[in-house]
Amino acid sequence: NMESAKSKVAIRICFLAVMIDYIGVSMMRTLLPFYATSMGGGATLVGALETSYGCGQVVGALVLGRLSDLQGRRLALLCSFAGSAIGYSMAGLATTPSFLLLSRLPVGLAKQTV
Repeated sequence: NMESAKSKVAIRICFLAVMIDYIGVSMMRTLLPFYATSMGGGATLVGALETSYGCGQVVGALVLGRLSDLQGRRLALLCSFAGSAIGYSMAGLATTPSFLLLSRLPVGLAKQTV
């Protein structure tokens, strides 16, 4: 059945995308304290980085949840992956603790993949 085969491919693509997304989350959670320390930050900066991420998740859950209700899950997932890519790119380019802190907000806002 052709429709069944397309459905299986779509599920595999979604699984792969979410797996890559979670690998990114795991890497940031593991490396963030070392990254912050290399910029001269300490425990307070690491706490602020996680707080920024968490606050973004609270707001993002409301916004992307509503978007998903109105426009469908596909658009919400695409926005989520795009926002995460922007935030992770900002983190990779960060040279100051304040820019690193700013980079956590888009990731938190967009981290609504599951």
